[in-house]
Amino acid sequence: MSLVGCILLALSVVNASPAHSDADEIPLVHVPSTNIARGPYNNQLEKRDGAIVVVRIQGVYATTIYTNDGSVEYDIVVDTGSSYTWVGADPKNPADEYIDSIILETTTSSDALVIDNQSIGAATLVPDLPRMLDGVLGLGRHEDSSLRGPDGNKIPTVLDNLYRQGSIRYAVFGVYFIPLNDRGVGEITFGYCNEAVITSGLTYVPITNVPPESDYWGIDASFMYGSRTIVNPTSGIVDTGSNAISIPTDAVLAYQSAIGATVTSQGWLTVSLDQYDNLQILSIIIGGQSYDLSPNAQIHPRASLASPIMLVVVESTDGKESFILGHPFVQRYYVTFNLTSSQIGFASTHNTESITN
Repeated sequence: MSLVGCILLALSVVNASPAHSDADEIPLVHVPSTNIARGPYNNQLEKRDGAIVVVRIQGVYATTIYTNDGSVEYDIVVDTGSSYTWVGADPKNPADEYIDSIILETTTSSDALVIDNQSIGAATLVPDLPRMLDGVLGLGRHEDSSLRGPDGNKIPTVLDNLYRQGSIRYAVFGVYFIPLNDRGVGEITFGYCNEAVITSGLTYVPITNVPPESDYWGIDASFMYGSRTIVNPTSGIVDTGSNAISIPTDAVLAYQSAIGATVTSQGWLTVSLDQYDNLQILSIIIGGQSYDLSPNAQIHPRASLASPIMLVVVESTDGKESFILGHPFVQRYYVTFNLTSSQIGFASTHNTESITN
């Protein structure tokens, strides 16, 4: 099985440390949509920048990597909530004993983005992943201090090494996801932000200083349902590996009560068609800017109009007072992750108000 095209990377083990750059120096570049076939190199990009295609498989967002000589391919989840890249989840496609390169085709250049000396994991005990997926592309903010490479050093992230080795101009990447029921594919752009997919300016906010979210792509935000505040300012993360919007227990109860939602045995909130018709806007206030989720953006895709309508809002695990902005948010807003200036930027897209679920 293969997903549609991607970026070229080559991986083995080295420490990385990105240099400094300001968020407002990151270029907004207009490049052709990844919904169309690869075209000639766009002259607004430097040859070392590039974009990878992201598609939806069984409710998650994934891309394909090829290892070594390109003879083995792995379909892996794109995950900003994890810093470590690993493969081997599908027993039918076990990890190579030795992986010295990863290949991802770019959609913006005939050349590859190449990383030398990056270690990736070969799974022996596999967490729950959708069937037919092989692992995780870790795009988290920092290397995982608990994991060590063959040389005993902490393993640099993919973004660290792309930047350190000059494969991209800026230690930044932009994420554009398509809602699950829409046609087309999404993308991740490394080294720049793609203005072709946004409909507003990018607004940047700093990484939160509240641990443990400060070690992730963490931000501070509050939440409103209609005119009522349900989450006071608190810290949380933007996680492309999550399929929900997680908020604290008290906030979920307030949201459920306002809507009249029913809780399933798996902990999901569901509503009737009449209740859906009366849903109000769910607003996430980040850096003083309101990022609104329409009623349609607050529900998972429906198999039919007669199906139960499942909401995307769930309770944070272990009673945490933090939040997670997963797929339902990233489907609706373009997000750029800037490592060197420790900021995250947000912009609206054509998907922000789309009726797709």
